[in-house]
Amino acid sequence: MQYTIWATVRSKKNSRQLGYDRGRMFSRPSAAYDEFKEQALTELMCQKPKDLPPPYKVVYYFYFTGKGAIDLDNAVVSINDVLQEARIIGNDGLIDQIIARKISFSKENKTTISIIRG
Repeated sequence: MQYTIWATVRSKKNSRQLGYDRGRMFSRPSAAYDEFKEQALTELMCQKPKDLPPPYKVVYYFYFTGKGAIDLDNAVVSINDVLQEARIIGNDGLIDQIIARKISFSKENKTTISIIRG
């Protein structure tokens, strides 16, 4: 299965926001990540996702119009979380192999994901 996300990938673990609830501190992803996640989920759901059986081999291509400031490992983690939430994969712990490439100075921002049953 191949999927394309046109939303610009944002890191889930960078720029986290700290807050307090009933005297307890908590950490949550940035507003930029939340916006990315919502857009990515909408785009994936329009592509008729399938709940693929594990194990998984996943190939990621991250295209950026600029230099692409996000680290490759952060981009992969962000996409894996979205794939789980969209119920395309059951758990990213069941990924046996990852191939990832970042392409800078592309004509457009997008991410292509190919999932092959391992």
